[in-house]
Amino acid sequence: MLKSFYGWFLTGQFDNETSTRKLRISPLPFIIGRQSGLDLQIHSNNVSRHHAEILEIDDHLVLKDLNSTNGSFINHIPVHGDAPLQAGDILHIADIELRLSYEAVLRETGTEDTERSIEGLANNLPVGSVELDEMLASKLVSSYFQTIVDNKKERPFAYEILGRGKHPKLPKAPGKLFKIAEALGNEVALAELLRDDGVARAEASGSDLKFFINIHPKELADPARLLKSLQRVRHTFPNPRLVLEIHEKGVTNLNVMKMLRLRLKALGVALAYDDFGAGQARLLELAEVPPDYLKFDIALIKGIHRSRARREMIALLIQVSKNLNIKTLAEGVSNQQESETCRALGFDFLQGYYYNRPAALPQIARQR
Repeated sequence: MLKSFYGWFLTGQFDNETSTRKLRISPLPFIIGRQSGLDLQIHSNNVSRHHAEILEIDDHLVLKDLNSTNGSFINHIPVHGDAPLQAGDILHIADIELRLSYEAVLRETGTEDTERSIEGLANNLPVGSVELDEMLASKLVSSYFQTIVDNKKERPFAYEILGRGKHPKLPKAPGKLFKIAEALGNEVALAELLRDDGVARAEASGSDLKFFINIHPKELADPARLLKSLQRVRHTFPNPRLVLEIHEKGVTNLNVMKMLRLRLKALGVALAYDDFGAGQARLLELAEVPPDYLKFDIALIKGIHRSRARREMIALLIQVSKNLNIKTLAEGVSNQQESETCRALGFDFLQGYYYNRPAALPQIARQR
């Protein structure tokens, strides 16, 4: 009798092969390395004999580096200790790239123990998986727009496009939607759908203002797919003046960012670094691959009128940005005191609930 259950898989071009293979992660722990007889043997001098292992701790899948020479990485972040895994993650074993997935498997069953095991695995499926598939297939999303204000001219300069869900059984907020999508490895598909919908509405508006569009950090793990998506959007909707926002945490690979900036310029799309200062202030990346716009994180702006030290630090960063010909933007301005302080500091643009909240944008009067 055939039964379905769910299992973990690694997909990639093992040993620098030209074709892609998929390998089930079983049994656990699952050892990866160059030595023969391991669960996944990779014939590469860059891979250590016992390089890494995948194991289960407290019902969660984790990756552990085994003191390898060239390291193990999840989404380009080095692994130290037991690093949690989730569907859709990109693993690098030295220079070998693998994608982790959680998929249905058919198996012939016959024992009571096997039946119980299958039932237990099925119960681990993320809530909302069926509904998310329906939402993606039927394009049940909408877009909201928040104004970005020009500090000097005191009038709208641009809009940031913010996606929302429309499936009746799923949350509307993008953060909650992406948690479901990430558990299923569908976060890139969701990001593309939200971006397509927003740019389509921007095209229909006929506005001459700029539109800031977002990506999911996972999209930077596959820059070829990201660029293909942006090329398709630009070809389908040639008129909106677009600015691509990349979260500060994603700005880690200088070579990828340099390539991406050049390709974006060819498409007529500007570049913005989002949430600057939310984690590490990536000054090296800022200097080596300067964006067109730098968006300062809401955590730096909230209560800025009460913090002299923060004002002095931000003033220095604004000056550095001006020297690099980067336009600066304050995010999350929520009251008059914050607005007046940000204006005095010399931010080029301002955004936040103090000016307006995100709203549907069925039509915008053409502004020149």
